[in-house]
Amino acid sequence: MFMPSSLTIAVGDRVRVINDDSTHHTFTDAGTFDSGDLGQNGSYTYRFTKAGAFDFVCDYHSSFGMKGTITVH
Repeated sequence: MFMPSSLTIAVGDRVRVINDDSTHHTFTDAGTFDSGDLGQNGSYTYRFTKAGAFDFVCDYHSSFGMKGTITVH
């Protein structure tokens, strides 16, 4: 799971995702950002440059509920 699964940030803020699990994961939003495969201890940082709500998933585990939303103001 993503912790937290929802987050509110300001335009210009960066979000860093770290995989602290031994299973591979992704951090992906349809068309905005895609971390690619993140193995154990892998990380990905994305800077949000526009306001909106961004729904994200793990491509491998979305059917198990591994998803969330980032709201950018």
